[in-house]
Amino acid sequence: MHKIQSPTAIPPFIPIVSSLNKFNHQLAKYLCSLLQPLLPNTYSISDTFYFVQELKTVDISNKFMVSFDVVSLFTNIPLKESIDLAVSYIAEGNPNLRLSKNDLTKLFSFVKSQTNFLFNGKVYNQIDGVAMGSPLASVLANLFLGHYENIWPNNYQGPSVHFYRRNVDNTYCLFNTEHDALLFLNVLTPNTPTLTLPWKRKQIRCWLFLMSALTIRTLAVS
Repeated sequence: MHKIQSPTAIPPFIPIVSSLNKFNHQLAKYLCSLLQPLLPNTYSISDTFYFVQELKTVDISNKFMVSFDVVSLFTNIPLKESIDLAVSYIAEGNPNLRLSKNDLTKLFSFVKSQTNFLFNGKVYNQIDGVAMGSPLASVLANLFLGHYENIWPNNYQGPSVHFYRRNVDNTYCLFNTEHDALLFLNVLTPNTPTLTLPWKRKQIRCWLFLMSALTIRTLAVS
């Protein structure tokens, strides 16, 4: 499955393998319960309504609005690094947990590196990237980006970023000019660990419509 970018281009194929009722599904849910409460969420948004409320606190007049999307986020997340981060966060956030870091690493590796699927008569095993279809997929992706979002601002010395929020693989930003947005994008790309997360940008023209539509809906409900 992939977003259609061009009517003539052949999109890359991304395997989505459901882990429901598989041998490691319950273990994945358990690891999610340990990691989810510890996710760094300084810049993340949980839903559209929260996003709109946040945006209403910012002066968007005469600003350049842009979205930075991570291309194929789940399959580009480096598996080993995301597991190392997960183990570190859980160990620090749960000091009384009766599992060592080595135990946690083995459990995460068992869940995420044992994604087997049948395609065209052949059995494949996904060896890198975060396997889509697992309960841990979005949790590990949010952990990876959330962790480094707390580091990137220290590497950016350019013009002000008036607004920065992310929902999974889509970030929404406000800058004074398009040039400022490109400067920020140039910081994101080379500072992404292992250089495996390509970013793309697209200008947003629907934010005001989204805000007014949600306001109207809220008034109608109330």
